[in-house]
Amino acid sequence: MTKCSNCKQDGHNKKTCKSTPPTPKVDPMQERFRIARENAEREVREQIAREKAEEERIAREKAEAERIAKAEAERIAKAEAEKAEAERIAKEKRTYSEIAGLTPNVPIVNHYLKIRADPVLSLIFEILYDKNATMEYMMLREHYAEHPEQFRILGTEHVSNEETNQHISFEVKRTFVFKTQKGTNVTRVWTKMYHLYSITLPNGKTQYTDLTQQDRNKQSYVVASFYP
Repeated sequence: MTKCSNCKQDGHNKKTCKSTPPTPKVDPMQERFRIARENAEREVREQIAREKAEEERIAREKAEAERIAKAEAERIAKAEAEKAEAERIAKEKRTYSEIAGLTPNVPIVNHYLKIRADPVLSLIFEILYDKNATMEYMMLREHYAEHPEQFRILGTEHVSNEETNQHISFEVKRTFVFKTQKGTNVTRVWTKMYHLYSITLPNGKTQYTDLTQQDRNKQSYVVASFYP
């Protein structure tokens, strides 16, 4: 006798078993719509993912380009600053005599006095005088009288970055010998740069006013004054 493989009862088979649920019929049109909808949704998701990836790539490339441009701009600015500083130093190193077209060490007569070496330095250390000057100025006069070659003008009149008044810079060197605890001598050279300020009088002549120096705290002070 036939036994159903579905419900395990006798007298019928699986095809005629009432316990087997009927197979639902699928509407071909609805199935096509479902597949089309799923495909469309998948394409939209993939398109969104591609656009997001493209935006991220463009953002990365833009950031990298900006970084490279900024680095290049900083490099150019640094190079220009170094060039300007080199030019400034080179200009400072040119002597007053070279700029003014004067011949070094040629005697110049002024008020019946012979001025030797640089005319500006000779003027402020041999002719001009300030009775209220510092001891430093008087020692500079003595040092200049013995070693004028250790005084050197640095360039022509100029205005420094932190100042607004025109001045001339000059360098002073002096050699000192120290005795160590072991009894040996050690030689050291001190170098200082001074600023000599000036004004232009109504007749067009230059009047030197103040000679200044800086202390160890970079504060400026007057060494001597040559103008009321």
